[in-house]
Order: sequence, then structure tokens, then C-alpha cells
Amino acid sequence: GTRIAGAEPKAVTDALAGTVEIVKRGPAGERKRVLEKLATLSKDPESTFFRERACELVSDLAGCDAIASRPQETQATSTANQVTTSPLVAILQPVQQAAAKAAPQGKTPDWITEANGGAEPSPVDEVIPEVPEMEAAIEKIVAAGPALHQDCKAYMGIGGIGGLTCARALGKQKLELLTAATLEHLATYNTMYASQGKKAHRYGSGVVIGLRVLEGFKDKAVDDVYLQSLSAVDPALAKLVIEKVKTRGKLEPVVDGLFQFMARKDKFGVVEIDNYVGLLTSYGGSVTAPVVKNLERELAKAKRPERVYWAHKLVSLSALEQVGTRDALPILGKYAADTGGYRSLKTSADTGAEVSGRDIAFADTVAKTRRAIATR
Repeated sequence: GTRIAGAEPKAVTDALAGTVEIVKRGPAGERKRVLEKLATLSKDPESTFFRERACELVSDLAGCDAIASRPQETQATSTANQVTTSPLVAILQPVQQAAAKAAPQGKTPDWITEANGGAEPSPVDEVIPEVPEMEAAIEKIVAAGPALHQDCKAYMGIGGIGGLTCARALGKQKLELLTAATLEHLATYNTMYASQGKKAHRYGSGVVIGLRVLEGFKDKAVDDVYLQSLSAVDPALAKLVIEKVKTRGKLEPVVDGLFQFMARKDKFGVVEIDNYVGLLTSYGGSVTAPVVKNLERELAKAKRPERVYWAHKLVSLSALEQVGTRDALPILGKYAADTGGYRSLKTSADTGAEVSGRDIAFADTVAKTRRAIATR
């Protein structure tokens, strides 16, 4: 019961995970006691990260013996020791049991873990079997309303059938709940992946599940979430996001939407720029026409190339350098006299502070792009 909210994320995870591994080997009564304690800690209002990890371990322990919270009459009589397990645990139990029968989950084979540098497989590769019991659980969660919103968001981070059920329930209640939860999980995963690499895979389930459930909604808010998710640090997640963005519309509207999205931002991470370029280059040479159209439009408004938004120029030039056709050469000629430039930065994953950087003239970037196209 020691309060550890505010501690370093790795310390929280290691402490809780270590406790679970020890308790798994103990008597059933001890497992039940720890399950109840973790259920209480998972409601800690001071730390979203702590709440999600504790909730995850509640699920882990519950899965050992397929146990739920004890009936009220058998709970500890001491008021100081009495705890209440979230109703969500009981709601999801039939779903998890049905899923376990449909596709029993075993330990990840050692060779897979070793291939990932000691990490679990990518959350992008997680396959979740759907079972009929999900619908009844979703209806119960929706009926409970705001009381289960936080617990549902935490369960998304756990992944699996419980996380998928919760994501669908949030979306059914209100799309905004699902979009907000997805972006919150994205922020957590980006932070963890930046410092731990593939060993942070366990934190990616929430955002992956959210993105996949969102594809069922035809709403501009979903388009915006997908574009925001292009900030993904994990290359596998970035690839998935690019695929999702491309399913939202035809080539020209997608490119136009990207330009409009960038225009609303004033700061970009290096990974974001790379992912925007990756989206454009995934179309191959056919992306040339819509990119050229946007460069023409921006130049017409700004009158001079150095007045065109630097992000639009950098992303466009980088993409055209890789896949652009000769149809781009006329507009590149108009940008050749650009007197502006940009700073290429390398930042710290921990603090975001600049580690190193260099100034690059747009005229040089334009010249480099023209040479690449002319010699292709």
C-alpha cells in the first residue's frame, strides 16, 4: 500500500511486476489479497501511469486463477483493510474467459523475446480474438456511464480483449472519449519508447487498439487523431498510422489534409517530419501532382518562396527528392531563389532540449531535390 505515485515510471513498473511474479508462486489466498490491494491502488488519482500499471497487474493476477473480486460477505471485516474492486473487472471477466477458451494465451516464446532485444512483440502485431460476449459487456459499460471512464481508459493500456472491449465502449458512449484516450496512450508510448526502445512495447497496446477501433468512425475528428498520431516514435506504429491515414480518403484529399494540418502547428519533432515525408513517399511518384499543387498555392499566397511556411517546404522537398517526377521541376525552379532556411535538430529523448543542430539553406535543399529528380 506504499504510495509511489510520482516515482520514476521504470521504478513503478519494476516494483509492481516483481511483486506479481513473487505472488504468482504463492498460495491462492495471497493472490486474492494482492489482487484486491492492486484494485484499490489502480484508482490512485495522482498518477495515470501508476493507475494503468496497477490495473494491468490486476488483470494479470486475475488471469492466474480466473478469479474475480470476492463477494461482499467474504471480504475483510476490518474497515481499514476492506477494498472494492472496480465493477469493470466483473463485467470483463466473461469476455476474458471466453477469449481464453477461443485462443489460449501462453508465454511469449523465448526466441521471439530474444529477437526483440529482450522485449515483448510489437503491439502492432497483437491479434485479439473477438467473442460474442463482448457486446453484452459493452452495453453494461455504456450503461454505467462516467463511473467507468477512467477504468476503461486504463484497460485500453492493458490491451487484449479487455482493452478492445473498453475502447469500443468508450467510442459508443462518445467519440471524444475514445479519441482523447487514444492520444493519451500515444503520448505515454512515445515517452517510453524514446527512452526504452522495443522494451517499451508493452505500453503501446492502448494507442494501437484505439487507432483500430477509430477506423469504424467516419468523422473528421478521427482524421485529425490519425494525423496527430504521425508523431509516433515507434517505426512500426508510424507505419500502421500511415496505413490508417491512407484509408481515410483518396490521394489528393490526404495530401491537402496534411498541408492543412501542418499549417495549424508551430512546432514539430524530427520524427514527425520524417513520418509526414513517409506518408507522402508511400504513394510513390503519383504524389508529385498534389504536392506541386500545394506548393503552387502556397507560393501564390506568400508571393515569395521564403515566406512560404518552412514545414510545408521541408516536407514537400524531402518527399520530392525521394519519389518526385520531372513534373515537379517547374515549381522547384520558382523556389530556387529561396533566401530562407531551417535548422536541423537532434534533441534529447528525455528533456526535449537541443543536443546538436545545423542551419540548412532552402536553396541548397531545392538544388539537391532538382538533381535527384533530374538524374532519376
